[in-house]
Amino acid sequence: MAQAVCTGPDGQLLAVGVSEVDGSERGVVWRLDDDGAARVWTSAAGEDTVVDDCIDATGDGGTLLVGEVAGEPTAWTTADGVAFDVAPLGSLGSTFGRVRSVPGGFAAAGQTTEGDDAWTGGVVHLSPDGRAWRTLRLPAAVYTESVDVVAVGEDLLVAGDTDGGPQLWRLHDYSAQL
Repeated sequence: MAQAVCTGPDGQLLAVGVSEVDGSERGVVWRLDDDGAARVWTSAAGEDTVVDDCIDATGDGGTLLVGEVAGEPTAWTTADGVAFDVAPLGSLGSTFGRVRSVPGGFAAAGQTTEGDDAWTGGVVHLSPDGRAWRTLRLPAAVYTESVDVVAVGEDLLVAGDTDGGPQLWRLHDYSAQL
């Protein structure tokens, strides 16, 4: 079942999703063209993989896929739409909202737990390439569930919900943090 469609590095459309293969749920990428859809990648057997989003090619020509492997947030990058490199999406204990392409890389709102549940709250995840991620805490004194991000000029707006209601934070010159 397709979950998302994006433009691949060569300009062709890619569809990502999940499919049952040999009795296990596996992540799948299809290439779309005038002749229809052709499967170009399937995750390894037994991984229990879900690929639920793909983000259009960035300035470096790469395309980012996001999902989970065995319940852990995972990213796949591709420079050609055929071979895919896998990397953890953030650190253990982090969750990611929808990953957005922003000038200079990628950004996502999320939540994190540090230590022995010592701190739980909203964060923004930043990456120049979809492989290495930097996590920044949002300046909230109460539990925060981050919702989404959007680039506005040189700033990144992060929307979230707190116990006190909706909040909006502005991260000035976020590209310096990538």
